[in-house]
Amino acid sequence: MKIVMIAVVSKDGFLTRGDDPHPSSWASEEDRFHYLNMLRSHTLYLMGSRTYEFSKKSLPASAKKIVMSHKANEMPQTSNVHFSAAAFGDILKQYEGSHDTLLVLGGASIYHQMIDQGLINEIHLTVEPLLLHSGTRLFEHESYFAHHGFRLVEEKQLNENGTKLVIYRT
Repeated sequence: MKIVMIAVVSKDGFLTRGDDPHPSSWASEEDRFHYLNMLRSHTLYLMGSRTYEFSKKSLPASAKKIVMSHKANEMPQTSNVHFSAAAFGDILKQYEGSHDTLLVLGGASIYHQMIDQGLINEIHLTVEPLLLHSGTRLFEHESYFAHHGFRLVEEKQLNENGTKLVIYRT
């Protein structure tokens, strides 16, 4: 199964602005368009519980959602929402064969753990041309992805303001 990570960050590497967990307050329309297109082209998502809570209304109802939570046994399971505290490898085995790709939606802890474990195959990263100075960081320096075995395969400007989409692969 191919595992694709999608995220939006500020030029200084932040996923969030201060305490605001949702990038919709600062991300561009072009990023939102890319995000929605990625959601439409995948049917299996993995995310942390906080990411799920603030994005569940925007996620397609028909898609399967794996939500990582330390309180998974206390959460209501449905046919399309599965709460789990299992190891990523165990989760991937469970869905291997039934889906070609898994789209990883966040948050930072999920991204870091999966990158550190060598589970991500491709990264779609929108880089917004602004400095947030605080919040949750995805990376401290631009060589973060190269350090983890990723290579830049595509870079395109999304708007006249300087928003860029960069795609990395292992």
